[in-house]
Amino acid sequence: MYTNHNFMKNAVAISSLFFLLSACKEENNTPTIFKGQVVYEDNNEVITKGHLMIESYEYKFLFDKPISRDSITISDKGKFDVNLNYHPDIDYYTIYYYYNDAGRTVIPELDCSAISSKGDCYTLLPGKSYEFDLKVVR
Repeated sequence: MYTNHNFMKNAVAISSLFFLLSACKEENNTPTIFKGQVVYEDNNEVITKGHLMIESYEYKFLFDKPISRDSITISDKGKFDVNLNYHPDIDYYTIYYYYNDAGRTVIPELDCSAISSKGDCYTLLPGKSYEFDLKVVR
């Protein structure tokens, strides 16, 4: 009887430990870096005016939760270099390019196939260094 009690106690402890470990998300304390230049997709002409919007999100059950939003002005040579500190709740980043034209904000379509297997700019993982040409579709 004593052996069964110890066995059950150990089984419950091991099961609880396994459950707790499986619920933890893998943490990567490495910053996320986005570096490159903004160019037109059809001819690689450098775009020298505009901004990047980088948003971060945490996965949630029904709707993903926004964590942060940063706007960066690209350089007069079309370059950008963004270093984002580690944040434990960030599951992915999204990048937009936008510019102002006659008082309105324009957000063109982007091609991120250089850094995303899907070609989109919506689910970029944290803790990586991305160096690429951000291609704006005309």
